[in-house]
Amino acid sequence: IIEAAATTVSGVDQGGNIGTPDRPGVVDLCPGGILTPRADGAIYLTELDGAMTIDRLLSGGPVILTVANGNFIAGLLFNQGDALTIDVLGDSLQIDELYEPRSVDLHVAGEGGSAQIDDLTVSRALTVRADNILLPNVQHSAGAPVLYVSLTGNDGGVSDSQDFSIHSTDKVVFDELGSDELDLVFDSDAVRFDSLQVGQWGEIQ
Repeated sequence: IIEAAATTVSGVDQGGNIGTPDRPGVVDLCPGGILTPRADGAIYLTELDGAMTIDRLLSGGPVILTVANGNFIAGLLFNQGDALTIDVLGDSLQIDELYEPRSVDLHVAGEGGSAQIDDLTVSRALTVRADNILLPNVQHSAGAPVLYVSLTGNDGGVSDSQDFSIHSTDKVVFDELGSDELDLVFDSDAVRFDSLQVGQWGEIQ
């Protein structure tokens, strides 16, 4: 458990941070080890070798997580900050619940790797780069006017498969979407594709 609480300096709240963008906190969990980071401000953490397994992450600021040689597994990630970024140099990213940053940027670098989030709520931007993408329940935050989405393969090209379902009360704009196999379901008044590539087959509802 790593905690960084808020402090008050001259009557002004100063959010407590874990690490910095230039010098993230470095961890090396033993097999089966579980991490719980909680910060009033930002969280910057790097796992050196093996999986980064998170029970709960709570943050009031930006979050950048890096797994240098392994996979990423998480229960609940709750981020009230501007952005959440996860860079996995393994082949698997799996999250049970992720709420509710302004933007989400996920990258699984391993060839044939997968990114799966069972429940995701995001307000302005969603970027996922992985060869297999499974996002069965995406919620566009209420009151956010437009959600910009980019879903591609691990190298930014066409992915192997995508399964994406979203509920939105406003616009969803796909800046880039490319997949060999594609299954999209929308509960939204307006969807726009600026770039769309489909390999073998695709279904859009």
